[in-house]
Amino acid sequence: KISEKEQRIAAIITKYESVAPKKYKFAAVKKMTENFKVTLGKGGFGTVFKGKLSDGREVAVKVLNTSKGEGEDFVNEVVSISKTSHVNVVTLLGFCLEGSNQALIYEFVPNGTLEEFINKDRSSMDALLLWKTLHGIAVGVARGLEYLHRGCKTHIVHFDIKPHNILLDRELRPKIADFGLAKLCSTQKSALSVQGKRGTPGYMAPEFCFPNFGSISSKADVYSYGMMVLQMVKGKINISAGVDNNSENCSVYQMYDHLIQYDSLEAYGVTVDTNEVAKKLMLVGLWCIQKLPAERPTMTRVVEMLEGSKECLEMPPSPKSTLELPKFFEKNEKSDEYKAKIEYRSTGIYKQEKRMRLIIVKIEPKCHSLRGSRVLYNTISGRLQGQTYGRFPLQYHIGSINISLLFAVVRCRHTLTAATFCLSTYRPAVADI
Repeated sequence: KISEKEQRIAAIITKYESVAPKKYKFAAVKKMTENFKVTLGKGGFGTVFKGKLSDGREVAVKVLNTSKGEGEDFVNEVVSISKTSHVNVVTLLGFCLEGSNQALIYEFVPNGTLEEFINKDRSSMDALLLWKTLHGIAVGVARGLEYLHRGCKTHIVHFDIKPHNILLDRELRPKIADFGLAKLCSTQKSALSVQGKRGTPGYMAPEFCFPNFGSISSKADVYSYGMMVLQMVKGKINISAGVDNNSENCSVYQMYDHLIQYDSLEAYGVTVDTNEVAKKLMLVGLWCIQKLPAERPTMTRVVEMLEGSKECLEMPPSPKSTLELPKFFEKNEKSDEYKAKIEYRSTGIYKQEKRMRLIIVKIEPKCHSLRGSRVLYNTISGRLQGQTYGRFPLQYHIGSINISLLFAVVRCRHTLTAATFCLSTYRPAVADI
């Protein structure tokens, strides 16, 4: 018997049947993969197998884990990617929807993911050729996103751009893949209505956590793209300089400061020949991760910046104002009794909601360990969950920048001051460590 979920998915796919790719029976999927013989990768979504069509073309077959979710990922991929045709977007050749069996048949892209390319030791490769390859990959992904945002008849926002979702073909040309979180949007609207957060931590745009930064739009993809490009630069520099990938000695902040002072990245293993390409990639990445969506460039502008002269690129604002909390806290609480330094401030009252207040709290645990930070994180989350001020529930988000810095943003009634809130919630939570 077909479940209600399966009936709903089938109805949606049927609606788009005129633009959908070829539909395969599950028996044909088993045959093309030789009964799922060769596994290419696994994830929360399911498993990818290597296969071959009857005409000899190699394919990658993604068999979805139907026990998770409501089938939204499957529908998103079939509907959104069916509307695309671009050299930098992976091609969906077919799909299978037979009872509870769901599979997507893609062109086979032989050189793995960008994540694998970044992390692999390529010290034997000519440095200039490697940086030009990275630049070419960055341009290709930017063109693919520009096409999705503006070139399609129905615009598409991907919402999960990261190295793992960029595939590389035989010529190392990038192809954007995994449209499970994608959203179709009208060409007339820039703001999108999105339920919950979409994306991967570390690449997800800040407006998902802080709605007052701006509305959700294609600029979320721009932010993710910027983080991806910075990861490309950082990964190559760390390998060249022999620095651990998590080392603070090679942080984006320090590279930015070095650029400001010396206009060069040579101290990080970048040669005179490769400095221009490395610097251009870093500047573009920094522009893309600006905190406010309105301050980020469009993907069309990103392509122009990557293909234009480095001299035309202005230095963006410091990433410290984007990736770190601003240093604008008004009061400190320092005490060994509470095992941490607590800083807080109230940002004032929303213009649209004159009786609401936004409180920002920053906590630096004195025990600089992952375990200590997790304990504090969980303790604070437990205290905030379900807490009210009078009859009004608190809305909050807790995050961490690294193991020595936690923060929270709380939306509450304007009569609750930052000092009162911290004294009643954060100081007891820190004392519980």
